[in-house]
Amino acid sequence: MKISSMKAEIIGIKEETPDTKTFTVNPESRINFKPGQFFMLGMNINGKFEKRAYSASSSPTEHNIDFTIKLNPNGKFGNHIFKSRTGEELILEGPYGKFVFEDNSCKKLVLMGAGSGVAPLKGIIDYTLAKKLNLKCILFFYYKTKKDIIYMNYLDGIKSKAEVNISLTREHNGAGLNGRVNKEHLNEIIKDSDDTLFYVCGPLEFVKETRNILESHGIKPDDIKNEIYA
Repeated sequence: MKISSMKAEIIGIKEETPDTKTFTVNPESRINFKPGQFFMLGMNINGKFEKRAYSASSSPTEHNIDFTIKLNPNGKFGNHIFKSRTGEELILEGPYGKFVFEDNSCKKLVLMGAGSGVAPLKGIIDYTLAKKLNLKCILFFYYKTKKDIIYMNYLDGIKSKAEVNISLTREHNGAGLNGRVNKEHLNEIIKDSDDTLFYVCGPLEFVKETRNILESHGIKPDDIKNEIYA
């Protein structure tokens, strides 16, 4: 896929949680990419051009592209863009990455994310819904507390189109799932995993733990796609 580099304007900013925002950018021209891929975002910071990788959290069927960014107070780029306003300009370079969803690749899609690692998974969800693909979509999203739930309203809105499972790891989640990823969360999925692909995205330990659970219960490594999200 061709790598592009072009200007883009920030046209929308949505606060997802106290330390996470989604930035909607309008590129100069349409960029072809696959759901799950990432871009390098670049901006001039204190007279120096800086850039960092962020996954698209919207469907490639749209012209505008969303990027959901978690604040890192010690990160130069993230801290700067978090203070940005609509109308500001950045440079988009990409797309990059092999953590992608392909049409007609499965009948059941299981998306498992932790923290801001849910960002590329949302892009995949948006794509499957926009394309009206004939597959069952199941989500397992892990957050620390209720205030850390990224895309809360969005997830509530797609419950008629996808199975949404949210687990909290540092407080009780009522009728929802609780705790870190474990076999009990995945029992029914593992029992019936024919023609199923698993997409796992989040911190290194989450990805390793999830892969170990899946592979130890018979899921083929080739049926698990993962992305480390620092």
